Amino acid sequence: MIMGEIKRFMRDDGMIKISRTMKENGWKIKVAAQRLGQELGRQATVDEIAAATELAPEEIAVAIEANRDVDSIYRPVYQPEGKEICLIDQVVAGENASVGYVSRTAVARANTGETDSGVDAEKEHVINHVLLEQLLDTLSDKERKLIRLRYYEDMTQTQVAAELGISQVQVSRLEKKILLRLRQQLV
Repeated sequence: MIMGEIKRFMRDDGMIKISRTMKENGWKIKVAAQRLGQELGRQATVDEIAAATELAPEEIAVAIEANRDVDSIYRPVYQPEGKEICLIDQVVAGENASVGYVSRTAVARANTGETDSGVDAEKEHVINHVLLEQLLDTLSDKERKLIRLRYYEDMTQTQVAAELGISQVQVSRLEKKILLRLRQQLV
């Protein structure tokens, strides 16, 4: 009984709860795909897996998606310069991610599938500039100076700490707090 409870816990524990049937289907699909891959010498097709598991192709797709590992969109990722941003910033903002903000225009264009033209890019640049200026105006002098040194003058946290007379850890914490507040103001 204890072994059964341990197995159930290991099987059922995860960030998102998935039905036992869905997990079992996912296991059947994985085993069948591996077996067919070895037998056929190539990756098995969905139809071949469906025949082997007696599941409909739609059930296979749902089970595969349900059993996929979950990753947070707020997981920190790092740029080559060592600046920390969130995965969502990198995905949505593209090049703007290193600045730490996402423009409303960029989000709207991404959602509508609008393409870039010279005029649109110039308008977006102006809108981004105005929006950024408005956001920076909400900061205290010390916070504005920190952002200017980090993102406009490309200084490291250690250099900014020396300039502001605080520790590098304080710069890191303050920077994260400022960026979070600015990001929340955009929403």
